[in-house]
Amino acid sequence: MKRLFTMYLICLFACCSTLAQAQISIARADMPGNKDKAIYTNISDKIDETKTGQNYSWDFSSVTDVSQDSIVAQSPGSINIAYNLVFFGASGEKANSPIPLINDYYNFYRASNSEYAKVGSAFTVPFIGANITLTYGNSDRIYKLPLTWGNSKDSIRFSGKSTTNALFPYNSQGYRVTTVDGWGKVKLNYKTYDCIRVKSVVVQTDSIAGAPVNYSRTEYKWLAKGIKYPVFEVIVGANGSIINRTVHYFDEKTKNIYNPNGPKINFSVKDSVIFIGDTLTISNSTSGLNTWMWSVSGPGTASFVATTNNTSRNPKLSFSKEGTYTVTLKATTLIGGLINTKPRTNWIVVKPVTKPVCNFSANRTTHNLNGTINLIDESTNRPRSWNWIISPIDGVEFEAGTSASNQSPLVKFTKAGLYSVKLEVANGGGGAFALKVNYINIDGNTGINNTTLFAKTKVYPNPANDVLVLELPTVQGINCKLYNVMGQAIPIQVPTTISSSYSISTSHLPSGAYWLQISIGNEQFTSKVIISR
Repeated sequence: MKRLFTMYLICLFACCSTLAQAQISIARADMPGNKDKAIYTNISDKIDETKTGQNYSWDFSSVTDVSQDSIVAQSPGSINIAYNLVFFGASGEKANSPIPLINDYYNFYRASNSEYAKVGSAFTVPFIGANITLTYGNSDRIYKLPLTWGNSKDSIRFSGKSTTNALFPYNSQGYRVTTVDGWGKVKLNYKTYDCIRVKSVVVQTDSIAGAPVNYSRTEYKWLAKGIKYPVFEVIVGANGSIINRTVHYFDEKTKNIYNPNGPKINFSVKDSVIFIGDTLTISNSTSGLNTWMWSVSGPGTASFVATTNNTSRNPKLSFSKEGTYTVTLKATTLIGGLINTKPRTNWIVVKPVTKPVCNFSANRTTHNLNGTINLIDESTNRPRSWNWIISPIDGVEFEAGTSASNQSPLVKFTKAGLYSVKLEVANGGGGAFALKVNYINIDGNTGINNTTLFAKTKVYPNPANDVLVLELPTVQGINCKLYNVMGQAIPIQVPTTISSSYSISTSHLPSGAYWLQISIGNEQFTSKVIISR
């Protein structure tokens, strides 16, 4: 009898131990709130999410990492002050935009002792210049709290609609059935968590500007105490749904992950050192059909300008504060949803706007009558405006479409004499000038246009496409320059000695008007050239 009683106690103890392990409970304190953060690592492995049960062990420790995402819970007012009026007391999390027409898509959640629910969404529509808010009359209850094994099954209908702009109506409705269908341990590559497994079947149809969008899906989430976000998650889109299959886990750190099958990311800027208020254009040369997600971090705010946004291929940015900024591009293939992320750490240096230091030069300071001289701005600290003053003004003609307000204009002098040149420059930090008295000396010879050499010079075809032929008598010491309509010198390769003719490659030039300037000693020949594609 004593032996039977002892065995009974052992069995009772084992049963109680099993029940104790089962009694992990997820409550309001385990739900995310404002300023909570998470790093998720996406994986490529095929996971059988249907396997579950009591005291079950899920081993995800050997999965293949392919990319990372982050989640930050923010107060509505920190996203947009207007959102405080609608979602006060909730927390917002950025999500992928459901359609390309909208940007900055956020979902808002509210937690209480009895539930954790989605209460609405908000986004911007650039082409109508509006912020849209969608509020749920019946909230989408993600979890009925507390969540425990064997005591948590929930079914809820939800619906919501936008009320802020009649030009872009957005409605959402559906139902969610949630069950705690397992408990046990989930093993990741850095830690093992005690958890419960929650399955939610969601049938959802949204109407965006009158067009129906199927969001139906099944969500599998492994929840642990105190982690705020699922430690492992699988989302499976239903038939006809726009939801792609997603598998990721809660990670402890940021990783530099490269997916060899994903986009080959490459992007650059013309100058990584800029000034406050400058517009920075990022040139994205990543190949393939992809969607883009740009993020910028640093000491100040980086604003997307000139009708671009964080999903533009080649965004334009303006910075409000000096310092060093990191720019990150996440590219996702349109087919397959393969992701790569590339950060450029401490890449952009933003300097405060300071008064320019004015200086200039010329490609030559002496010339024949009717000769053309290129005035070249050499000012520092990024001036944004230029004003050239040449005196006497009589006999001065700006050429090649340039003017006194161009940075480096081309100037023709039709009268002999000495000319003084003054350059005035300015930016947000102030203005400055430089004056050079009697800087240009034009003699009275008619010069190049009447010489035998240049009388025999030919430039053809005109218009040209990929090749421009320069034909002239055999000559040494030749110097050729090409200018665009802004007076900027365009690199070309021409030898200093030409015998009869020489072909100049113009395949790299965009269509437009150019001026070819040929100099030999003090003589000069200028020909207008049209490049036509």
